[in-house]
Amino acid sequence: CRNRQRKLQNAWNKWTSRTGVVHNYLKDVVMILSRPLPPSELRTEYEVEVFFKWALQDYAIDPTGVAYTLYMCKNKRRIVNLIQHARLERYTPGEPIVLQNSEPHPDEGLFTILQGTVDIVILPRASDQLTSLENAKKRGDTFGIKSILRHDGILADVLGVGAGFGELSALTKVRRAATVVASIESCDVDVLVVPQQDLVDCLEKRRKLHSNAPQPA
Repeated sequence: CRNRQRKLQNAWNKWTSRTGVVHNYLKDVVMILSRPLPPSELRTEYEVEVFFKWALQDYAIDPTGVAYTLYMCKNKRRIVNLIQHARLERYTPGEPIVLQNSEPHPDEGLFTILQGTVDIVILPRASDQLTSLENAKKRGDTFGIKSILRHDGILADVLGVGAGFGELSALTKVRRAATVVASIESCDVDVLVVPQQDLVDCLEKRRKLHSNAPQPA
């Protein structure tokens, strides 16, 4: 099976090289992450390779994204571990992804947008609105959260495909400084999420940038 995959990959590389076709690996990554993976099963060698090719292709979009983290990591084992533990989360328009003043979870080290756009929304610190947001979260009141963010939140930024967020809170263990919510104007938002420990492991083994660094395929 591995030999067959290698032959197919070599044939694909030759064909794209000769024709000048640029393949978009982003769609492949979404497909790989969308495949249900039993707890006892790992992603195949071919899927890991395709995932890393996406990183080589899109790493320059945002230095805080997962693609850049993979590109900069020089330890193969840690790269593979991050890819194996990565997961896809899908959010509907207006649905919050992370909430302001919440504590980072170990499973949420770094987020990267694969489809759609997100809004960065900030509520005044020590405000009634922020307290209401925290209470709505405790109750699991998604509608209440959306209403608070829509009427009381200040739109600080809008992020698109390839942008990363959440790493500062995960690395410093401080509470989230803002809420990230799927844009109302967007379609469903696909977000790539990697655990905190895998993020830290890759950041510890960052290679130095120099003139001989590999370029995107």
